[in-house]
Amino acid sequence: MIDAQLDQLVDNASHASFETIPDRLLTALTADERAALLFSINDALTPILRDLAGEPGTPPAVCKVTLEITLLATQDDADRLDDLNLTDIAREMDDGAFVGTISARRFEAIAPTALRDELLALGNDGTFFDGLGE
Repeated sequence: MIDAQLDQLVDNASHASFETIPDRLLTALTADERAALLFSINDALTPILRDLAGEPGTPPAVCKVTLEITLLATQDDADRLDDLNLTDIAREMDDGAFVGTISARRFEAIAPTALRDELLALGNDGTFFDGLGE
């Protein structure tokens, strides 16, 4: 992973982490304190993500990300959820019948030895990441 990619990854993860902080806690902070908190999150994530990313030319580390979706919908609309994919749900949240949020709740590094089993558990043939880093 090149430095620009790592910087983008750290930036995205820092903002995603910051977004999980309840508003009631953030409103008690000044703008400078909120900025300092975001920088602290960034500083804490940088070495972790750098280790996960590995050296250039090595296969990238794979993380399992667990998303949490919270929706408010009428019962009739909620009954349609089994027929919707994530894109459809997000569209309904933006322009349709749902009000809600999507946030990353857990990041878990997957050991290379466990990667195939994790892929199979998700219905993949176990080869999705084959060839990365070559």
